[in-house]
Amino acid sequence: MFNETSHTDRALLEQLKQGDANAFTEMYNLYHKGIYAYILDFVKVSALAEDITHEVFMKIWEVKERLTINTSFSAYLYRISHNKAIDALKTITREEKLRSEVLSPPKNIYALP
Repeated sequence: MFNETSHTDRALLEQLKQGDANAFTEMYNLYHKGIYAYILDFVKVSALAEDITHEVFMKIWEVKERLTINTSFSAYLYRISHNKAIDALKTITREEKLRSEVLSPPKNIYALP
């Protein structure tokens, strides 16, 4: 048996699959604050958390017709959020490593041992 939230989520999800922008807006309004807070716990930077939050919802809109969710919609959103936050942190780490390599003084390959 589903609780009221599950019924609401399922109804919104079905409407979303049909391309209903109002259903998307309602889902966004229901979940974006929680998703943002969850992502902010990972990335610690407000602007980055906002960007990732918007990416999460853009992804939902892009794949709306193909959504097949076997868990709750909330769990699905938080999983996407987790993955996108981890991806962002990996990208930042790679960029910082590359930046430090590029900006570090060159090794003198011609120096005598």
